[in-house]
Amino acid sequence: MKQSGRWVRRSLAAVAAALVVCASAAPMYRLVDGDGRVTFTDVPACTAERVVPRAANTYRARPLQPRAPDPVATPSDAFAGYRSVNIEWPQDEATRANDGRIRIVAATEPSLEPNHRAIVLLDGQAAQQSDGLTFDLAELDRGRHELAVRIVDANGMVLAESRPKIIHLLRASRRAALK
Repeated sequence: MKQSGRWVRRSLAAVAAALVVCASAAPMYRLVDGDGRVTFTDVPACTAERVVPRAANTYRARPLQPRAPDPVATPSDAFAGYRSVNIEWPQDEATRANDGRIRIVAATEPSLEPNHRAIVLLDGQAAQQSDGLTFDLAELDRGRHELAVRIVDANGMVLAESRPKIIHLLRASRRAALK
């Protein structure tokens, strides 16, 4: 059944193509009536003159020009990494007398990318993370501490880290009176 349908479609296509060729090969005639109206027909008449068509108008398209590639990030546009990550505050070997709170201010070159995060490390352990470069730590024990700032991407991959800084915290304590 499928083959007979295919055969019918092919036959119809061949007949249609033959009709188009025959129609274009038929002679054409031009008639002008008494009022000056012009009529074109394929039926010859005694006052009709045969028209020989000129060559058909054709259009030859220009060859397609290769399209410029879509702009992609070039190495100069792509993020090339951080040249530096530094802790600006507190200074190295700073001694702070406080209630266990400290503000840490870091800086990066170039600026922190929007999809990157900064993590402050206290004694080698992540203490706080932020979309910015300022951290406020609280409830720190007195004594010597090592601070560093690490920059990570959205997947947590380490991109850069500052050199560690040492700080000393002095916290007042109450001692029981000696008896």
